[in-house]
Amino acid sequence: MLLMSNPQAIVRAFAHDGLAPHELCSTANQLVAGTVAPGKYITFFYAVVDAVRMRLDYCSPGHNPPMLQHRDGTPETLGAGDPLLGVIPGACYASGITELRPGDCLVLYTDGISEAMNAKDEEFGEVRLNGVVQPAAQQRRVPRTDNGSRGAVLKWRLPRRRDCAGHDGELRWAG
Repeated sequence: MLLMSNPQAIVRAFAHDGLAPHELCSTANQLVAGTVAPGKYITFFYAVVDAVRMRLDYCSPGHNPPMLQHRDGTPETLGAGDPLLGVIPGACYASGITELRPGDCLVLYTDGISEAMNAKDEEFGEVRLNGVVQPAAQQRRVPRTDNGSRGAVLKWRLPRRRDCAGHDGELRWAG
């Protein structure tokens, strides 16, 4: 949690300066590069929404590529590929720009979703995630699990585990 307080504080300190997303990410990288412990890193997504011009300017250092599901059904993966924050001092970052249209659905997710494993050691993956997002975006509704929980995106069964008392339990991620 302490590691994630770094980019949050940097955004609070520098976002008001009107920096482009790639400039803010470069600043963040320079500030955390000397403080991140070996083997630790920060993935990050920073975007600025221009509601007048209907566009999204973004930078995605090491983060899972966000999905933009257009209302007409066209999926768009927002480019990733910039270096992780804090790993390479002086790394260069690039801003991406995409047009927004009324009814679009932007999905940000962590690797905890795309890499969730089921009992067969299969990852949930981005293809399955897109399969959940696409129909929901087109219908302008938040997906629900079979128990009706609002805000749940997916339910993926994890292997059964025994707790320390020997009881069987099923772990589920439900949103």
